[in-house]
Amino acid sequence: MANQDHIDLLTRSVEIWNEWRDNNIDVIPDLQGANLSHNDLRNANLIGANLEGAILYGVNLTGAFLRKASLRNADLTSATCFRTMLGKADLSYAFLTNADLSKAYLSKANLTGAYLIECYLVDTNLQEAILFEADLSNAYLTGANLEQANLEKANLVKADLSGAKITGANFEGANMTDIICANSLANDESYETTINVSQIMESVVQSTHQRVNYNNKVSVNSLDRSSCVQEDIIGKMERLEFENITLKLQIQKIYEERSHLLQEISKLTNSISKYSVNN
Repeated sequence: MANQDHIDLLTRSVEIWNEWRDNNIDVIPDLQGANLSHNDLRNANLIGANLEGAILYGVNLTGAFLRKASLRNADLTSATCFRTMLGKADLSYAFLTNADLSKAYLSKANLTGAYLIECYLVDTNLQEAILFEADLSNAYLTGANLEQANLEKANLVKADLSGAKITGANFEGANMTDIICANSLANDESYETTINVSQIMESVVQSTHQRVNYNNKVSVNSLDRSSCVQEDIIGKMERLEFENITLKLQIQKIYEERSHLLQEISKLTNSISKYSVNN
């Protein structure tokens, strides 16, 4: 339960609030579950504040300081967090759909299971952030710093990572269907990024195996992925435009080749039709 005195101070004016914080540095603001929707909290000092479960719909937190703040399960839908300082903040399972976190600082922040659908993360610092199972579908991460970030099992369907820095990022098990990664960089040439040709090939095959089913007799899923079929598809992938070993991923070009790959798969299925079995 939030401290009503803290709510009253904050909503009265940011200037009064910040002065109070300066004079009460040992007090942890208790704003748990508070409804602060549509409030103008620009430049507010909310460092270490407890905002767990708070309703912050449409709030303006531009330039605010929320380092190590607890925003677990908070609703920040459509919030403006431009240049907001959120280093080491806990945003696990927070709702950030359509929020603007452009140029925000989220290094080492915990965004486990957070809802970042159509969220703006342009030029945002997410270095070493935890995005495990986060939903970033249709999110804008252009120019974002994702170095050493954990995006394991994250939903990145149709996310735009153009120009993002991904050195050391973990994308294991992430859904990257229709992702845009033009000019994304793994700057450390010795680093073997987890976004690789085999993973992209696997994504293409998985997204089409239900449609290509050998006349309902043998599915693409039944192909031995260690066979020459896999090697042939990987070979085609490897000939697409990558920039040296820095892996300047040209995902857009891969999807331009998608229709061609499907045609190749169709030809392969026809060639093994004699091995089809009845259901």
